[in-house]
Amino acid sequence: MKNIKFPIFIKLLLVISFLLTAVSIFTSSRTSNYFENISLKREEEINLRFAEKSSDAFDRLMQSIYDKTIFYSQFLMQSTSEDLNNKANSIQNDSDIIALNIYSSKDLKTQLRSTLRADFIKKYKLSDDYFSKFNNELPLHNIVKGEIKIQSVTHNNVPLIWLGIPIKRDSMQQVSFIASIFIRQESLQKAYQDNGSYNIYVLDQNGKTLAHPIESYVLEAHDFSQDTFYKEALKSEIHSAQKFVNIDNKRHLKAYSKSKFGAIIISSIDESSYTEPIEFVKKQSYYILAIVLFLSISIITIFSNSLTFPIEKLLIFTKEISKGNFDLEIAKNVTSNDEVGSLAIAFDDMTVGLKERDKMKNVMDKFHGAAIADDMMSGEVDLRGSSKDVTVFFSDIRSFTKYSESRSAEEVVSMLNEYMDVMVKCIYKHNGVVDKFVGDAIMAVWGVPNSSEHDVENAVNACLDMRVELNKLNEKRIARGEDPIMIGMGLNSGQVISGTVGSEDRMEYTVIGDTVNTAARIEASTKAFGTDLLISGSVFEAVKDKYIFTQAGKVAAKGKSTHLELIKVEGVIKDGQHIILKTPYSHFEAEDEEGGKTQRVA
Repeated sequence: MKNIKFPIFIKLLLVISFLLTAVSIFTSSRTSNYFENISLKREEEINLRFAEKSSDAFDRLMQSIYDKTIFYSQFLMQSTSEDLNNKANSIQNDSDIIALNIYSSKDLKTQLRSTLRADFIKKYKLSDDYFSKFNNELPLHNIVKGEIKIQSVTHNNVPLIWLGIPIKRDSMQQVSFIASIFIRQESLQKAYQDNGSYNIYVLDQNGKTLAHPIESYVLEAHDFSQDTFYKEALKSEIHSAQKFVNIDNKRHLKAYSKSKFGAIIISSIDESSYTEPIEFVKKQSYYILAIVLFLSISIITIFSNSLTFPIEKLLIFTKEISKGNFDLEIAKNVTSNDEVGSLAIAFDDMTVGLKERDKMKNVMDKFHGAAIADDMMSGEVDLRGSSKDVTVFFSDIRSFTKYSESRSAEEVVSMLNEYMDVMVKCIYKHNGVVDKFVGDAIMAVWGVPNSSEHDVENAVNACLDMRVELNKLNEKRIARGEDPIMIGMGLNSGQVISGTVGSEDRMEYTVIGDTVNTAARIEASTKAFGTDLLISGSVFEAVKDKYIFTQAGKVAAKGKSTHLELIKVEGVIKDGQHIILKTPYSHFEAEDEEGGKTQRVA
């Protein structure tokens, strides 16, 4: 087969990329400078106009409030004490004014007349004297001098603007009465929520925010008093002006316009956002580029479909194979008369082998356990046999022979399957390996094929788990009218020989040695000591600080020259607490079995 050193697809892609790049550079370089100059001048005019128009709109709003304040003030001052409340209530429908307080220029601490919006007080859960708390921080003395003052008085997320104006003068043209007005900030804020690319905001004479597109700036009364552009605008005698300002390494065009009420309106726009004409031309270039690229890809696709479609199908089949679906007829679905077709046939051959391997693994999982099966298939299990430190478990059902003689084979098998399912799940839950089943007996091992420092602890936990789960199983059996099951369990730790034993025709992976035989003897002794679980001294020494134990006694075991000292496991020590795990089937009256495998001696 000829080696492909430089595919046609790559050649076409390089040629198209070169042509598109050349066209894009030529178009952009000829138009960018021209449109940039036009855009700059236009945006300078628009930005300054925005600031001036916003200032005019602000003045109109404040003038409207000013006029209403003069009217309301005269209205209140002419009211008698008897009908003051009724007249004050008539102002409640005003959408802008929240509170209106009138003071005499001779006494700025005592309100002559006042009214406030009850619904606003209720909405923000304010006290009736909330507005009087601002007196010390409001420039009321400046109002007495004939000035008009405006400032933010937003506190604790209560959005308010304060306006102070003189409302009456005496014969000497001295201010005799002033009005302190608290204005709903939403009336002003709505006008500055969204102005496209232009960031327009209003600052009072102290640099505090009266309105801003970012609402949190208003609620927090954000302070711009140290902003360089604001300082210049405040000091300048010019009504409106603009300049470029660097902010975070970006150029911004900023304009200001002064309100006759003392506020400063600022309009700002990022220089990069108003190059729309340039971007338009660039987009046109990209549009042309996209069309050419689309046509090129379409042509390339026509030629490459015969290759790419079969490969995509192979990818889908590969994903199905990775999920364990091997019943695929790939060659029938990928009809390509080239190397891809040959690859499809090879895939079919591969799935046959994978299917057989999967069947073998499933069988080995059931007979040897997943851990041993995985290690055997990976070649990590020493089939010649090796010495290992393990923990061996044995269990069997009490009086199983008597039970099986009085019941049908179907009942016995059903009982065993239900019982084994519960017990095996406990073993697997705690990382054990089921070695074999001998009738009603279970043999399990911790430490093969891979060992862990927690093997002994895992084995004891599995036994205690079996105690609890057996109790649950018996509750179900009793509810069905069936007899409960009682078992004996024995644990022993020590060295064994692990590996495969058998003949050329039949082999199995297991562990053998005195440790295994002793574990079986320990399990046989549970009946003599009236408990469902006994452990050896080696197990006790490994986990003696983690469980609750009581001394069971000693037994003489067949084949053992010394007596076995056995220990009962009563519960577990968890987080410093002693937890006894006892069920109706874990402790019972001891019976010494004559002629058994073990005899109790102490």
